[in-house]
Amino acid sequence: GTDGGVFRYDGISWTDLSAGLSDTTVHKIVFAPNGDLFAGTNMGIAKWSANSWTKISNGLNGSPVHSIALDQNTAHIVIGTGYSIDQVGTLYGQLYESLDGGDSWAQIATALETTVINDLAFVGNQTWLGAGWGVFKSSDNGHTWSASNAGFSAKTFNTQGRLAVTPDPNRALFYGSDDGVFRSLDEGASWTLASKGLTRHIVTLLKADHFGNLFCGVMRYLGENSVGFGDGVLYKSTDNGDHWLPVTISKDWRYMEMSELENGDLICAHGFGAQPPSATIVGSSLARSTDHGDTWTDLDVKSGMAFCCAANVSGDLFVAGESQSVYRSTDGGNSFGLIAAPGQEGNVGTLEVSPTGDIFMGSGGQRTLYFSTDNGTNYQSFSSPVLPDYRGVSDVIFDGMGKAYCSTSGQGGMPELFTISPPFTANSTFVPLPAPAGSLFKMTWDECGYLYIYRGGSILKSILPLRLQKDECISETESLTDKKNSLEIYPNPTTGVLHIHRENTEDIRLSLWNTSGQKVRESSFSRDTELHLEALPAGIYWLKAWDASGLVQILKIVRS
Repeated sequence: GTDGGVFRYDGISWTDLSAGLSDTTVHKIVFAPNGDLFAGTNMGIAKWSANSWTKISNGLNGSPVHSIALDQNTAHIVIGTGYSIDQVGTLYGQLYESLDGGDSWAQIATALETTVINDLAFVGNQTWLGAGWGVFKSSDNGHTWSASNAGFSAKTFNTQGRLAVTPDPNRALFYGSDDGVFRSLDEGASWTLASKGLTRHIVTLLKADHFGNLFCGVMRYLGENSVGFGDGVLYKSTDNGDHWLPVTISKDWRYMEMSELENGDLICAHGFGAQPPSATIVGSSLARSTDHGDTWTDLDVKSGMAFCCAANVSGDLFVAGESQSVYRSTDGGNSFGLIAAPGQEGNVGTLEVSPTGDIFMGSGGQRTLYFSTDNGTNYQSFSSPVLPDYRGVSDVIFDGMGKAYCSTSGQGGMPELFTISPPFTANSTFVPLPAPAGSLFKMTWDECGYLYIYRGGSILKSILPLRLQKDECISETESLTDKKNSLEIYPNPTTGVLHIHRENTEDIRLSLWNTSGQKVRESSFSRDTELHLEALPAGIYWLKAWDASGLVQILKIVRS
C-alpha cells in the first residue's frame, strides 16, 4: 500500500490494483485468512475480494483509517482512525470494530484519548495492542484500553516544541508538539492530550496570559508541491485547555509568537502577512488584541514572515522575522520603523525585551547575539566565543531583574544553558549553568519563578526558583511540612551567620543556591547548625532541605 494506491508483486513485476478504490492514499493493508484484502485509506476502508474493491465504511465517521488488525479465527476486525499533519480534522484517534467481516462498524473505547492510531495488533486471548500517544493494551477484545508503557522510553516529544504554564489556581504545564497540545497537572510527571477543538496538528505558538487564557497557533503540512507548511488557525482556551475555539484574526499561513503588554493587551506575530479578503492591511505581520485575544486588528507593519514579537513596559512594540532586523513602534502600533543591526544577516529568530528595557535579538544562521540598551535605537553584538559557529541561541528569557537565560543546541562543546547579567556590554561574561547534555530549545517561567526548558524528547524544570517568587508561592512552599519538621532560621535577612533550628532530631541535608541555579553551600545536621555566608555576595539565595523521607522545605534567604 502506497500514497498512490495498492500494488501486487508476482516475483517479477508490480501490478497496479487501485482501480475501484475511492481514495488511493493507502495507510495500511491487511490480509484476512480467506484471502480478502483490507485497505485503510483517507476515505475509510475498502475490501478487495473477487478481484474488485468494495468500500465498507457503514458506521464510520469518514476519518482516514490508519491501522487495521484482525482476529484470524473470527470475523472480528478493529481499525484505528485519525487525521495526518496534512489534513484538517480532529487530533484524536478513534477505534471502531466490526463483528461481521467489515459489513458494519461501531465505535469502541470512547474513553481512550490519544493521537491518531498508527498501528494495531491482535495478540490473542482477546488481547489487542495499539500505538498512538504511546502504547495501549486491551484485554477485553478492544472495548477498554490502558497505557502499557512500562520500560518504554520512546514515548517522547520529537519537535522543538512550545511551552506554556497557566497561572494559579489552575496551574498546568502545556506542551505544543507536531501532534497537538498535551497537558500535565503534575509538573510533567504524566501527560494527557488536550487538543479538543483543534483541527491541525503542528503547534507553532503556545501562550498563557496572566488572566488564565491559553492561546495556540496550529498549521498543517501542505505537500511537497506547495509552500510547505501553512493554513494556520489561532485558537483560545478559557478552561485550562479542556476545549479550544478559533478566534477572530486575519487568516494567515502561520501564527508564530505572542506577547502580553503591561495593560493586558496582546500582540501576535504571524506568517507571511495576512492576505485579502480577510486582512484589513495587506501584508501585515503583527496583530493586536485589546479584549484578551477574542478579536484582533492588523497593524501596519510588513516584516515578511514574522517569527517573533515583544513589548516593553512602556507599551513600545517590536516585531521581526524575514525583516533581517527589528521593526519598532513607539506610538502604540500606529507606525513602525525598521532599525538595522550592524552586521546582522538572515532571519531574526529570537527577540526578547527584559523588564528593565534591554533587548536581545539573534538569528539562527549566525553565531552572533545582539543587544540594545537604548530601547532598540542601536544594537551591538556580544564578543563572547561561547556561541556556536552556525547556530544562534535557541531561546532567550529574562528574570525579573533583567538577567538573561539563553538556551542553545549544545554543539561544539558550548554550554547548553548560560546567563548574561546586566549591565550589558560587548564584553559581558557568559556564565554556563549546569544542565543535562542535549539540545535545549524553548523556555518559560511559572508564577513561582521556576524555569521550564524543552530538551529534545523531554521537559526540564529548574531545581529551585530562578527569579523572585510571588508571596503566595513562598507561603505555599513553607507550608509543605508541619511545625515539627519545618526549619526555623534567623536572622533573615542576615549579614553573614544564619542560625538554623529544627525540632525533629533526624538527620537533614541542606544546600544553598544562588539565583543563577548554582549550589554555593552544602551541609548536614540533626537539630541545630549555622551557615556562614560572610564570603557570599549580597543578594537572594534559596535554602533547600531534605530528610530521609524527601524534600522538607525551600526557604528564601536574603544576604544583606
